[in-house]
Amino acid sequence: MDVKDFIISKLDALLEKFKNAKVRYENDSLAEIHCVEVTPKEVYNSIDFKEWEDSVVSEFDEQFPFEGLYFFSDDSAMGIRHEDYSKEGLEFNPCTANERQEFDIPSVLIYSCFTPVSEINVGAPSLDEESILFSYPTNYQFAA
Repeated sequence: MDVKDFIISKLDALLEKFKNAKVRYENDSLAEIHCVEVTPKEVYNSIDFKEWEDSVVSEFDEQFPFEGLYFFSDDSAMGIRHEDYSKEGLEFNPCTANERQEFDIPSVLIYSCFTPVSEINVGAPSLDEESILFSYPTNYQFAA
């Protein structure tokens, strides 16, 4: 089994254990570094994940002693630039209760350089329904 197959099989196993997680993997073949972003932070910071990570990194180091495997959360400065693999667990929710923000946007008038394009009226957004009304001016002409 090559290094990428090893990592992807371990990430798939991770998502079986942490069904509410998402992983993103990037391989820097020149530096022989493998980076994995784990979301959400609650999974990444959990004791169960840290134990799983220790076990996987130990096994990785035995099989691939000249390469590096690094895990980090989605708020890390490292980040993933060129995703080689990404997968979500069956119960992953990108908008958890802790991250959800409710806000109200008043009516907004959007203009192009010369002509009003549309008026957007947005009601109070929620996760269940969003109401957006687009109305276009019908009797507007540009006066030079």
